[in-house]
Amino acid sequence: MILYTAIFIPIVVAIILYVFFSHKTVWWEFLIPFAVSILCILTIKIISENGRTDAIEYWNGYIVHADYFEEWNEYIHQTCTTSCGKDCEYTYDCSYVRDHPPEWEMVDNNGIKFGIYQDVYEWIKRKFDNNEHFVELNRNFYSKDGDEYATIWPWKKENFIYVVTKHHYENRVQASESVFNFQPVTEEDKQKYGLFDYPPIINNQLPSILGDSSYYMKEIDNRQYKWINAILGKEKELRLWVLLFKNPSLQTFEQQKSYWKNGNKNEFVICVGINDLYDINWCQVFSWSEKEDLKIEVRNKILDQKRLNLDVLADWLLPELKEKFVRKNFSDFDYLKIEPTGTEILITFIIVLVVNICLSLYIIFNQFEDETND
Repeated sequence: MILYTAIFIPIVVAIILYVFFSHKTVWWEFLIPFAVSILCILTIKIISENGRTDAIEYWNGYIVHADYFEEWNEYIHQTCTTSCGKDCEYTYDCSYVRDHPPEWEMVDNNGIKFGIYQDVYEWIKRKFDNNEHFVELNRNFYSKDGDEYATIWPWKKENFIYVVTKHHYENRVQASESVFNFQPVTEEDKQKYGLFDYPPIINNQLPSILGDSSYYMKEIDNRQYKWINAILGKEKELRLWVLLFKNPSLQTFEQQKSYWKNGNKNEFVICVGINDLYDINWCQVFSWSEKEDLKIEVRNKILDQKRLNLDVLADWLLPELKEKFVRKNFSDFDYLKIEPTGTEILITFIIVLVVNICLSLYIIFNQFEDETND
């Protein structure tokens, strides 16, 4: 790797020290620039690769239960020691009562906990048909025995609460230009083709359909697709997107695919070109899933509709994705080499050069000298 050519800098430094300052340099000091330079190069390489391969995927789930933990306290036995003068100290009882305020949380089917406020807990309790249960915690308390009240989802679709969290993973594809050759997408391209960015998570929610802000899409279809994501999120490690493009060319699909670098490892992205009446102009799917037949079946199913009906599509999609979707294992891409950018190479050489200059000055002016050259 070209970054390692920066090791020539400490070689040059060692030669200069040997020729002009040998009497000021002890033998082991020649090793310092090499060791520090290698450490700098490795650190920059790791930071560079981690920064460029770090990606975020979205985990979907549903709230399984919400919990209210009552206020409680406990007695903390503790002994303290203090000084009472020269060669004198004494111990005393400094035990105290620790108070724990009430807490509320909700837990999804991925086991992820979310801290919430009391009013949110009360809303969830109503949402879950007041399905609340008392839980004895058997705490070793002092004067307040706080227990737990758990509100459990009654396993009804109409009562489910969808949640999403983001998680980091290594995506070497997005940093590699040697294999997949995704076309670069500029800001002008994004504007021209109306491409989508990943939306932010707001209140643990993320839309599943992008491209239509109508009430129907938001409240009816989007909930259907949130249900698909919630149910299959953990079981199939799936994140489903539906992207709607108004009156676009088919080139829009290729641009979106390049912009999202074929999506994250758990994503299945359906792109549909429609007109103002929701007539379907084209449909394509991209995903890292190796089940190519599933992508073709979904595309053909949508094209057969002529006019887009996401409600009907949702009922068909759920069993199809449950049966056929297989998430790509991104460890398959460990072979990809991440080459440094020109900027990273320049920064590496500058840092190594500056470090070697500083080390050289230290070696020349410190108190160590080679007495064999006297």
